[in-house]
Amino acid sequence: MKALIFEGNTKQRNKFITANDNSPYHKLFIKTIKQVNNNIQCDVAFPTNDDYKIFSTSDLKKYDYVFWTGSSLNAYDETPEVLQQIEQAKIVFESGVPFYGSCWGLQVAVMASGGMVSPCKNGIEIGIAKNIVKTIKAKNHPFLNGRNSKYNSLCVHSSETSKIPEGATLLAYNNHSNVQALEIKHKKGIFWGVQYHPEFDSNELLGSIKRNPKKYIEMGILNYNTTPQELIDSMVNGYENDLEENNRLIEFKNFINYFKMK
Repeated sequence: MKALIFEGNTKQRNKFITANDNSPYHKLFIKTIKQVNNNIQCDVAFPTNDDYKIFSTSDLKKYDYVFWTGSSLNAYDETPEVLQQIEQAKIVFESGVPFYGSCWGLQVAVMASGGMVSPCKNGIEIGIAKNIVKTIKAKNHPFLNGRNSKYNSLCVHSSETSKIPEGATLLAYNNHSNVQALEIKHKKGIFWGVQYHPEFDSNELLGSIKRNPKKYIEMGILNYNTTPQELIDSMVNGYENDLEENNRLIEFKNFINYFKMK
């Protein structure tokens, strides 16, 4: 089996992440996919690169899965780095290859299928996405199989889906964002995605804070008397069961195993 991972961040952003002792998101996705099924061969594409060549439908059909990572970009910004990813996602839908996205990956799929993404109406959601509620339609849906009717997951996002595209099914939401999990059927394709980050552990979340301490101080999330580690410890306290690997990776496992059968 083969998977193609689209890295949502720019080359410059990945260098910044690496310089701060964290893994670029595509490497985090490779690690997560291998945790679920070590037999999946993973290739990586970098659609924000200047020399990037769009994958055609025939190129994509060589793969069993497509994955789309998170990103620091905003899906509503009409920049080349954003528009090229949306264009590529449109072709993924045309190819019929099933694909999955976390956070930014969800937002790219929403934009590519006719929906809309906007800044979060409730501001940034960071740490634990709390009390995520499965919809009635999610009760028997394979994507969230194993999730309780209410659950929690690690997250960091300041944008959200503001208009669900036609052909989409809302699978989960919480008080912060109306879309936390979504299925999109569009053209020949199918997408499963979440606004949170199942691939994150607490160290990845810590890296997000440590890379941008001034940003989070200005937001009032971090203060000068609290270290990033102390902040993360307080955020995840009481949610240890949600962060246990078997629970944390449910969406990845369900996506990989369901489409393996197809």
